[in-house]
Amino acid sequence: MELLGEVVRVIPANLTVMQDQLRIPTFSRVEVMTIVQDHTAVLLIKDQLRVLLAAVAGGLAVTVLVTALLDRVMISRRKRRDERRNQSSNQIPTLLQEPEAPHLEVQSSAGRRAAGPSKGNVGSAIARDQEFDIPTATSNP
Repeated sequence: MELLGEVVRVIPANLTVMQDQLRIPTFSRVEVMTIVQDHTAVLLIKDQLRVLLAAVAGGLAVTVLVTALLDRVMISRRKRRDERRNQSSNQIPTLLQEPEAPHLEVQSSAGRRAAGPSKGNVGSAIARDQEFDIPTATSNP
C-alpha cells in the first residue's frame, strides 16, 4: 500500500514534466485523477493458481505421452528381439546337423551304374547337371 501511495503521488509531477518537454498545449494535456483506491492490501493468488494448475496439467499430459511412447518403443524392440531369437533358434538345429552328402550317380569305368560311392578305379559322377571325374578307392590286392 505504501508503494501504491508513492506511485500515485509521483505520477502527476512526472506526467507534467513529460508533457512540457513535448510542448503539448494546455487544452490537450492529460491529467491524473484517482477514481478508486484500496485502503487495505489483499493478496490475489487466483492468477498464480491458474498458472500452477495449467503447469501441473501440462506436466501430467507430457508425462503420460512420453510414457506411452517409451512403452511402445520398448514393446516393439522386445517383439523384434523375440522374432530374431525365434529365427535363430529355428536355424540352430539345422546348423548343428551334419550336412547331407549330395546324391551322386556314379558310373565306373566298367560301365556299371550305382547310386552312392563307387569302389572302382575312377568313375564319373553326375550331380546338379555337372559331370566330373572323382577318384575312388581301389580294392585290388
